[in-house]
Amino acid sequence: MKKPRTQEEKIKRAIRDVIVIDPLISIARLQDALFEKGYKTHSNQSLDWDYVARLKNKVHRQSIENVNHQEVTERIAQLKERYRLVFERLVRIAFYSDDMKKDGMPPPSYRDQITALREISKLDVAIFGAELDAGIFERHLGKLEIEKRSRPLSPELKAQMLKAFANWGIIPHAEPTLTIESTDSRVAEQ
Repeated sequence: MKKPRTQEEKIKRAIRDVIVIDPLISIARLQDALFEKGYKTHSNQSLDWDYVARLKNKVHRQSIENVNHQEVTERIAQLKERYRLVFERLVRIAFYSDDMKKDGMPPPSYRDQITALREISKLDVAIFGAELDAGIFERHLGKLEIEKRSRPLSPELKAQMLKAFANWGIIPHAEPTLTIESTDSRVAEQ
């Protein structure tokens, strides 16, 4: 018997929660975890193995699809909105006032205020870095070129790095290869 869509969505959310804690969980252990969370059949048995496996695959595909279709600016907007709540709470701790005392909030210690200020600055730097990497800001010279930050290595530097990795034993030593010049360049020289 097929479960209602709302019930299936609840089960998928529970599967996501379990997978976050243990990404390599087996289907049998996932069945047990869902049973402990109260997701079971009418006869008080764990959910069917095939059903749980199908739902786990659906959850995996949905998460990949969501990431593929998401744009950077949309993701940064979500990030900023999520951090807004954290930021407001930290500001209340860092800049405690008598008005908050009237609301019943106990005064934070000096250490808590310093920690809140430090976390506020970390949040600002993290969001600024994400916006900078996304290319949201423009400079006077034009747009910030993100491509320069992830330029491919030159062949000489790449060869030196591979040699160093081979010397350290990180990668196996490669056999020297002979480079063959193309015949077109010889014909052009004559």
